[in-house]
Amino acid sequence: MSKRALRRCLAVGYGVCAAAGIAFALHGAQWSGARELLTPHAMPWLVAALLVNVAGIGLGMVAWRELLTGLAGPVPARPASRLYFVSFLGKYIPGRVWTLLAQMRLADSVGVRPAAMTATFGLSLAVVTVTGLVVATLIAPSLGVGAGWLALPASVLVAGLAWPRWIAAPMVWASRLVRRPLTIPTDVDRRLRTAVTVQLVCWAVSGLHLWLLAVVLGADPLRALPAAVGGFALAMVVGSYAVFVPDGAGVREVLLALVLAPVLPATAIGVAVLASRLICLVTEVATALVVCFGDIVRTRIEVSHVDIDVH
Repeated sequence: MSKRALRRCLAVGYGVCAAAGIAFALHGAQWSGARELLTPHAMPWLVAALLVNVAGIGLGMVAWRELLTGLAGPVPARPASRLYFVSFLGKYIPGRVWTLLAQMRLADSVGVRPAAMTATFGLSLAVVTVTGLVVATLIAPSLGVGAGWLALPASVLVAGLAWPRWIAAPMVWASRLVRRPLTIPTDVDRRLRTAVTVQLVCWAVSGLHLWLLAVVLGADPLRALPAAVGGFALAMVVGSYAVFVPDGAGVREVLLALVLAPVLPATAIGVAVLASRLICLVTEVATALVVCFGDIVRTRIEVSHVDIDVH
């Protein structure tokens, strides 16, 4: 089998596995309970939830690209977007390694070395985890925990912004351990600060979709806001480490249900959790497909224009 044929087979297999993971994430959900959201009153809220989640996805890509640029040099927006969103679908395949492998496979096409891609993956994971856990502490008041608990994550955030290089320290140590020393660029502090700041905004914006769902289902807007934003960040971070299930399926839902319990009626919690899963899935998959297929179409149009000019 030629290398080209092998690559096509791997690409098809990757897509099939991602599709199977998506189906698994949706399997068994009691979607009939979400019918109360399919009303004229609720539809504007659902549309708003979809839009804010798309904005959150875009902000996540911006934070990731900032790290990639810092470690691999400038990467044009189009190939960077394709690299991010194609590998983004890997989270629906059990095991985080598939996202990294997809990124490393596509990195060659944009001139990024595997070492830089691996470092970007690790740094991005660290930034997403640290910022997500910081935002997650917003759930403390709704759970009856004193606001003093916010001092610890606040100090972590200040330390991350003042001395961002400590976030990269585990990656540097690991690279030395495997005798593949990682060279950290001189401007890594600035780029890490930017990535941390953008990722914090990403969590805040993404969590708004859950808040919109909670409000339309009867939650008090002020009480539901920290619970929804912090709870979504916590569920996403913890779910991302549940590597044996696609996209933390089940783990995310349990955590969201626990966090929403103090602010929503018991009968509405399941509806909000299921609607959140569906909104995230639709926006993530749709955005990835639009970016990837749009790039393919643009590339073909550009090639056809070149052929016309040549003839």
